[in-house]
Amino acid sequence: MSSPEHRHHHPASGGPAPVAGMVVLLVVTFLAFLNYAALLPVVPMWASSGGAEGVAVGSTTAVMMGATVATQCAAPVLFRLLQLREMMILGAVLLGAPAPFYALSTDIGGITALTVLRGVGFALVVIAGATLAADLAKTGRLSSSASLNGAAAALPNLAALAGGGLGR
Repeated sequence: MSSPEHRHHHPASGGPAPVAGMVVLLVVTFLAFLNYAALLPVVPMWASSGGAEGVAVGSTTAVMMGATVATQCAAPVLFRLLQLREMMILGAVLLGAPAPFYALSTDIGGITALTVLRGVGFALVVIAGATLAADLAKTGRLSSSASLNGAAAALPNLAALAGGGLGR
C-alpha cells in the first residue's frame, strides 16, 4: 500500500491545473451540499407520511449524522485506501444516487438504509472536499481556497434547507 502523500492528488504532479481543479471542486461541493440540504427536512416528513412517528421520524436525521460521523472517524483508513478524487466521486455518488429510491417506499427500514448510504457519501464529500481545497490552494492562498470551499458548502443550505419543507 502506498503512503498517503502518494495517494493524494497534487497539482504539481501533472494533475489538472489548480484553478480548473478548484472550479470543479466548488461545483461538485455546491451540488452535493444542495442534495444534502434539500433532502434533510424532506426525509423525516417522508417517513412520517408512511406512518412513522416520533423517535422513528427523528431517527432519520440521527442516522444520517451518525453515518457521517462514523465515516469521518474512519478518515485515516480512507486516506490510505482512496485517492482524494476517488473519495469525492464515491461520496457524491453515495449521497446522490440513493435519493430517488426514497420515492419507492415510506417504510422506515428502507428510508434508514438509504439514509445510511447518503450519510457515508456526505462524509466522503466533506473529508475529500476540505482536503482537496487545501491541496489545490496556490501558495499563500490556503485561507482563500478554504473560504471558497466553505461558501460552496454553505450557500446551498440557505435555500435548500428552507425550501425543502415547503411542500408540506
